Amino acid sequence: MDEVISEIKKQLEKQKLSETKAAKMAGLEQSKVNRLLAGKVKKPDIEVIRKLQNALGIKPSSIDDDVLSTSKAAYPNLENMSLEDKIRFIGLSPRDTRILLEAMKMTEEERNELLKKMVNENLERGRY
Repeated sequence: MDEVISEIKKQLEKQKLSETKAAKMAGLEQSKVNRLLAGKVKKPDIEVIRKLQNALGIKPSSIDDDVLSTSKAAYPNLENMSLEDKIRFIGLSPRDTRILLEAMKMTEEERNELLKKMVNENLERGRY
C-alpha cells in the first residue's frame, strides 16, 4: 500500500496540488486525506484511495496487487463500485471469465449478486 500512497503524493507534487485541494476534488474530508498521506491509517479504505486516484488521474490498475493483498477489514462496498472496479478487485480465473461473459447478459442486480457470491467464495478460499 505504501507504493500507492507514494504515487498519490508524487501526483500531488507534479500537479502542484495541496492535500486540501485533492480532498475537495475527490469529495473527501480533508482530515481523511491528511491522515492517509501522513501514514496514520493502518488499513486504508480502498474507496478513499480510488477517489483520490480518480481525482488525480491515476489509473486504478496501479493498485491491483495491493488491493488484493489487503485484509477483509479493508474490503470495499461492492454496491458503490463500478462493474469494471468489481472485476478488477476480484481478479479473474478462466472459470470466472466464463461466468463474467454470462453475467454480461444479466441485469445489473443479477450481476451484483453473482459478483458478491464470487468474492465471498474467494474470501472463503483465502485468496484475499
